[in-house]
Amino acid sequence: MKKTRTVLSALAVFILCAGGVASAQVRTDIQAILSNPSGFDGRKVEVEGRVESLRSRISGKGTPYTIFKLAEDGGSVSVFTLGDARLREGDMVKVTGRFQKIRYLSQYVFLNEIDATDGRVVKAEQLEEDEGSGG
Repeated sequence: MKKTRTVLSALAVFILCAGGVASAQVRTDIQAILSNPSGFDGRKVEVEGRVESLRSRISGKGTPYTIFKLAEDGGSVSVFTLGDARLREGDMVKVTGRFQKIRYLSQYVFLNEIDATDGRVVKAEQLEEDEGSGG
């Protein structure tokens, strides 16, 4: 009985640690994601690039959202975030969010998308200001 409890305790610790590793944020680049989308699927990533194909919309339920392509070295991934991200075409940004190789939403299918709803989209000049102020 004691041995079983020890094994179960060890297994619980392993699962908790493995879950922490799986949810850890990975700093990477767009080319790495595009060359191995399955390897990043479901993982929280941090990438930098240039804003392209920017669109701010309002959903059928009245919720504002922003979608755009994050481009770097000829490749790009889609980015989705709630609210008005206050970006312009060509802005350099850092995006933190969960990458999904394939995302189904109602009748729509999205490929290679970073959902930054629970992450961040920060302009390069904001990053420089934050670093300059020590934050």
